[in-house]
Amino acid sequence: MKFSPQKFTILNVILSLLLVLFFTFIAYNRNEPFVFYGIPPMLVGILSQLGFYFLNRAIKKEKIKEFINLVIISTFIRLIIGILTNVLVIILWKSQSYIFILSYFFAYFFLTFFEIYAVMSNLRADSKDKY
Repeated sequence: MKFSPQKFTILNVILSLLLVLFFTFIAYNRNEPFVFYGIPPMLVGILSQLGFYFLNRAIKKEKIKEFINLVIISTFIRLIIGILTNVLVIILWKSQSYIFILSYFFAYFFLTFFEIYAVMSNLRADSKDKY
């Protein structure tokens, strides 16, 4: 199954919203602010969308060196934005930063697995077309 950017966007939005609802439910049950639970999945969803865009461009490149460069740049940008966001939350809200960090990394790993699956599906489909 090949993931077009439109299909990836729809599934990414659905998964991100499901994570937001899941974390909102947890926040509601613990009587804690929604911000620390709900914002991380939205941020990771946006970063995942940007990462998939760059990876999709990289797949279309014929040169392996350009492909590797785009993959590394995409991963590096996502990682730096994530680290800076988490450091900012730690500096501004020390008492509740653990909530944000845990929900951020849970969403990050979940959506990264989804993104890897989508990219592998596209690479597999492209390799079958060539041979």
